This record gives sequence, C-alpha cells and structure tokens, in this order.
Amino acid sequence: MKNNILRFFDDGNNWDLNKIRSGSYPEPLQSHLFKMLSNAESEKLPFIVPRLDENKQLWFYVVSDNLLQLNEIISMVKAYLGNSYIYLDPVEYKSSSDAIEKVLLEKLEHGFCRLAIPIAINVDKSSVYWVFDSLNKLIQQYHERPNLLRTIKRPVGTILRSFFTACKHRRGESAYDCYLELKVQQSLSNRNILSIEFQALYAASKWNDILFHPKVSDLLSGRVPRKLQAIFLRTIKEKIFNTFNIENSDLDLVKQSLLPYQTLFFSPPDIPKSEEYIHEWQSWVIGACAYSNAKVNQFAPDIIDTNWVKSVAVWAGLTQPHIQIQSEISKVSHLDTLLCEEPCTQAAQSLLQESLFADYAIAKRIYLRLSNYPSSIISGLLEKVAINNIWQNLDKEYGEQTEIIGWNSVFNYLSQDNPANEIKNIIQVVAQQFEYWKKSDVDIDELNVGIQSLSNSAASLILRDLLPLFIEWVEKTETKLSPDSIEHLMLTLVIDENNSIEDLLLCNDLIDQLLLQPHSKTQYVAMVDAIAECWSNVESINALEHCLEVFENLYDSPCACKNTRLTLWNSIQSFVIQNWVRLTPIQKFVIRDTCKALIGTVDHLPSELEEKVEQKIKIDLSGKKLAIYSLTETALKRSSTALKLMYPELDIATNHDKSATEALKHLVNSADYFVFAAKSAAHQAFYAITDKRKDLIYPLGKGSSSIIRCFNQFLEIQHK
Repeated sequence: MKNNILRFFDDGNNWDLNKIRSGSYPEPLQSHLFKMLSNAESEKLPFIVPRLDENKQLWFYVVSDNLLQLNEIISMVKAYLGNSYIYLDPVEYKSSSDAIEKVLLEKLEHGFCRLAIPIAINVDKSSVYWVFDSLNKLIQQYHERPNLLRTIKRPVGTILRSFFTACKHRRGESAYDCYLELKVQQSLSNRNILSIEFQALYAASKWNDILFHPKVSDLLSGRVPRKLQAIFLRTIKEKIFNTFNIENSDLDLVKQSLLPYQTLFFSPPDIPKSEEYIHEWQSWVIGACAYSNAKVNQFAPDIIDTNWVKSVAVWAGLTQPHIQIQSEISKVSHLDTLLCEEPCTQAAQSLLQESLFADYAIAKRIYLRLSNYPSSIISGLLEKVAINNIWQNLDKEYGEQTEIIGWNSVFNYLSQDNPANEIKNIIQVVAQQFEYWKKSDVDIDELNVGIQSLSNSAASLILRDLLPLFIEWVEKTETKLSPDSIEHLMLTLVIDENNSIEDLLLCNDLIDQLLLQPHSKTQYVAMVDAIAECWSNVESINALEHCLEVFENLYDSPCACKNTRLTLWNSIQSFVIQNWVRLTPIQKFVIRDTCKALIGTVDHLPSELEEKVEQKIKIDLSGKKLAIYSLTETALKRSSTALKLMYPELDIATNHDKSATEALKHLVNSADYFVFAAKSAAHQAFYAITDKRKDLIYPLGKGSSSIIRCFNQFLEIQHK
C-alpha cells in the first residue's frame, strides 16, 4: 500500500510530496499535511489522503480496510464536520477513470469515499485548516479507541425497523448502514442478509452494484424471492431499458444485455399487478418478448397498455401467441397432475424443478405437498446437492411459518398468548407478504380494535418493529385508521428505549395520517408530545434533517394547539442555536424562515458566516428554468424563495395542479430541471409527468428543506 500512496502524489495531485517531507509548506498547513501523510505512510488503516486538483479543488480520500470501517469513518466525518465546510460525495467508488484514483483502487476492492472543501471556502484559510485538523483528529481518535468487543448490540427487530423505514423513504445510505450492522451481528441467515443488501442498494438507486453483484448469478439460478424479482426488474428498467424505443432498439443487442438475467423472463414475475409496479412489468414484457416468451399476452397485467404490449411482441417477432397460451394451460394442468400424483421419486423431483420458477402461491402448494411425502423419498433425493439446495430454500421460506393472510390476522396473532420467540418470526412472514394484501380483505373496524387492544409487551415490541411495513401498506391502500389507533401506534413507537433517527420519519408518517382526518385537540397534543419525546431521544446533527421535515409538516398543516407546537419548536431551536456552525445553509434558511413565521423575529439566531455559506455552490444557471411540483403550496413558496436567493439568475416556476393541466404539461416540456415532490403529489399529475420525463429530481421528503437539498445535491453532482 505504501507504494500506492507514493504514486497517489504523482501528476494529478498538486500537493508536492517532497515539500511535505522537507517541511517547505507554511504553517499550520505544513503540520496538517505532514500529519496526514504520516498516517498514510504508517499503513495503519484507516487513513485519509489529501489531493489538490488542477482546479484548486481540495479533496480528501478515505482509505479503509473494509466496507464496514469505511462507513464508520464516513459517519464520524458527518458528526465531526457537519455539512457547512465539506461536500461529502455520496458515491462509494469501486471504479474510476481518474489515474490517481485508480492507484488507490488497486488495493481497495471495496472502494473508497471522498469529500471536498467547496472552492468558495478556499479563501477562508482558518476554515480550511480547521477541516484538515478535524480530519487528522478524527483518524487519531479512531485508532486510539479501546480495542474491545462490542457487548451491547441493538436488537435485531430495532435494526430492521430502521432498515424498513429507510427503504420506505429511499434513504439508501441509512439502509446500507443497517445492512452492515445486521451483517456484523450475524443474527440472520446468509440468504436474508443478501436480500437485505439488495434492498439497501435499491433504496440508494445503486443500479450497477445490483446488476454486477457477485451473487447475482447464484440468485438467478434458483427461485428468486418476490422482493428481489421486483428489484431486479426495476433495475433493468432503469439501467438497460432506460432508452428503450421500439423503433430504434436492436433485438440482438437487447438480448445480449439481458443474457445474465434471462431466467427472470422465463415465467411471469410474482409481483403485484398494481400501478406502483408498472415499470417492473414493462421491463418483464420487453425481456420476455426478447426471449420469445409469448405468454406475455396472457400474463401482462391490465395496467400496461395492450397496444404497447402488442407492439413489443411484433418488435420481437412474436406472431403466434395463441399457441403459447394453449401450452401454458397445458403446463398448469401438468402441475395439477403432479400435485395429485401418488408419491414417488420422479414426481417429487419434477415438483422441485417446477418450484424453481413458480410464484409464491404455487411454490407454497408444492412445498406443502412434498412435506406430506414419505421421508424415505425425500431423504433419497436430498443426497443430490442441487436438489438438496432447492429443498432447503423452500423449507426456509415456507417451513414452520405462522399462517398469516392479512393485517387482521397479524393483530389477532399478536393479541394471543404466544411465546415471545415464536412471535418474532412474524416479522419475516409479514415482510415477504404484506405488499400482496388487499384493502378489500381487511375489516377496518376489526383492525382498529386489534391495534388498540394490544398490551402484551412482547406483542407491542413486534408491532413497533412492524410499523414501517404497516404504515407503507396503509398509505398505498389509502386505508383510514381511527385517530385513536394512530395515537396508539405513535405511543407504541416512542416508548421504545432504542429510538433511532429513522423513527422521526415514522413519526412524520403517523402525524400525516392524523392530519388527514378530523381529530381532537387532545389527540393532536398527544401526538406532538410524542414527537418531542422521540426528538429528545435522538437529538443530534444527523437527526436534525428528519426533525425539520417533521416540523415543516406540522407548520404546513392545521394546528389544534399552537402552544404545543411552539414548545416543540423551542426544543429544536435550543439545539440548533448551540450547534449553529455545524448546520447546512438549507437548514439555516428553514430555521430562520420558521422563526419569522412563528415568533416574528430572527434576532436571537447567530448571524456570522451567513453570507459566506449561502454562496457555497458557484454555478452559472443563466437562461435555465427550474420547475418544482408539490401539492404543499407553502413548501413550494419557501423552497422557490430560497433557491431564488441562492441562484438569482435561475428562472423558477412552481405547480400544484391535481391533474394534467395545460400549465403542468407546458412546464414538463419547457423546464431544464424538474423537481417532483412525489410524497406530495396527485396520481394523475404523477403519470402525466413521469410519462414525458425520465430526468426527474425526487426530494426524499415533501418539505421545503428536502426540495432545496435535493436540487443542490443534483447540481453538485452534475458540476463537481
């Protein structure tokens, strides 16, 4: 590694290695550079190496022993430096065309991360030196920490709750941190850990990491879990079919690009036939047609335009789909025959082969049928390694599972006096199935009773960890819970001693549910008090982003008790004043704007450095037009005002129409950039926009801070 570090200071890095070693740079820069170089030359990982590029951009590269260590250092960087003086590149680099970066990658299969000091801050030498010093101290403290085994671990259910919440809100970085935490604990099977890794990569939109993951071929050689089928199909849509055009796409090239994933298209995917999955189904239709699988005509769901399906089939040269439909009917009849056949070795082997590409319901029927076979037949087959692997996968997915068919049965099961160790298994069952449960199969009154009647401590703990999945289902099916049930869920969440930052996002989801319907002042106060309790449990710079999102939601919604809301704001305000220097320009703007609205003054807030940090991003946007869409009009106004201050030359237009109006269509066609707040959008507007544009910028939340942040991050990545 030492030789690689020497080469890192070759052409492309304007820091002179000889000058650092000879002490030729002025103080205190010399001391900072020498300390950083000494850490690197000691080859004791982790360390950070500096780079000054030809544009005078100051870069710092985090070099670590493994991915877990890399993420630990990145977390420490965020805690030490905040976001005002550094830009943390969100990419984990595993490849690069840059000669200097290639030198590092020769020894780092897991990749590296990098961060930079914005060029606008270069003139402020004290700030630059502070960043150098902070990074050196960070590495020193990492190496000086006691080398002790961790004896205190977060409960697996709590980590999964954070993971599911992060995935729901597309917080890929947080989801990946949870994956690493679960991987280190080794509390889940390798199969489940692999599934969680793919879900985390999907939440971060890391399409290449999904498609070229070393385990992809192994996964696709057998029956692919439901969740991963959707992930692979959406990834293929985003990465391979993103420019697909029937008139111009070459069939042979499409087949070649899909070759490693071809087994996905041999049978219809076991994913919901809802509009939410239209991109996944489109991906399957294209791939299935490309591989001459004419049962597309039978299994393409109604959400996809029939004429489009026919056009794709013609493009792929499919001219006799009716023959395939008949063969599909024959195939189903063949499966029924196998299931009814007297137990024998040949029938068992055929059923196991059928299970490889069967959907969830059929695979479960196969497993239950084989479970009733004589043990002598099954044990004889299991001597073959390939067949044994198929059986083990079926047994893991369907063996000894609690029979759960919907949310009513979930709450009924939790209310029974079941052993705590058995109750824990329900999380895995629900995670696999909840997206397939229909609103029509749920008795809402019974559901409300089930929620409010839970008092058993073990059951309440599981309910708490199931919350992100339950809320996701409630939102997607537009199920309206009673205010009492929502309050009960909120209290169940915040009484946990192991609150995490992601729990603030769950608080926001729950308060959304309450604000959508009539509620009492008492219920409003209880909910806001619960949010304050959660904030006090996780109060930190890293949690502030989520907390501001929650408060913006409260501020933009009807308020049943202004004093309670103001009390929560005072708690947030007290923290931000103490940590003002570590806040981002966006956070400072939101805080100032909120103070003006709530108390009419910002005189009590610190004012130093304000002008400097507001000019952090230096990009000429003359002649460019930004469109922002959201149904939350107050968030539109705040975000457009802030962005106009940051980029005076930028033309900004906003829209909050609930349908595809002419004004919205004009924006879709005329804007250079389009920020679409999907969490505050109408379905009709969504499809009008997404059908026309594939370059939308999506905020992670629906508040002004999320809108401003996502546009700034987009510009930084585009112009870095």
